[in-house]
Amino acid sequence: MGAGSVVGFDLTSCNIALDLTPVVEGLISKRKRNPFWYVWDDKGSEIFEKIATTSATYTLWKREFTLLQRKCNEIASKTTSPTILVELGSGASSKTRLIIEAMLKQHGSLTFVPVDIAKDTITKVGKELEQNYPGLTVEPFGGLFMDGIRHLSSREENKMLLFLGSSFSNVCMYEQVDMMKEIRAQLTSRHLIRI
Repeated sequence: MGAGSVVGFDLTSCNIALDLTPVVEGLISKRKRNPFWYVWDDKGSEIFEKIATTSATYTLWKREFTLLQRKCNEIASKTTSPTILVELGSGASSKTRLIIEAMLKQHGSLTFVPVDIAKDTITKVGKELEQNYPGLTVEPFGGLFMDGIRHLSSREENKMLLFLGSSFSNVCMYEQVDMMKEIRAQLTSRHLIRI
């Protein structure tokens, strides 16, 4: 089934704004879905952060935070300086702070590139992180995951790519394999990925 047609419905004959076509395709497909970039704007990031960090029933964030507390030094020890820490779907970077602290302890300085569709959120969080962590430089990239990876592909430094929480599952499962293939093509053996 080609782009623009879903179960015999031809979107090319409709007057739909090009940037909304993926939304409409997801809503009329047999398996309903919404593109992550449509849901995770600045307000979506704010709502999620509140739910993830305070809800008694949402345990994924708490479990992952606990795991990262135990493993952050080990993760940081796999890197050499200079390494760029890149997080896809970073939002408030609440769990990433553990990795940032461990990498700063290991190397003394660090460049962190949060990649998120919620540009205002990551810009604000980036400023807070720089104030809280001497030696940290934050270069927020507002946009889609792969746009952020492509943006960084020409940088010579080693990279550690983080895909924490459920960010990866926010990508439509039909696109996950292609995305991972492109990430692999953009990274070299000197780069690390942690999902």
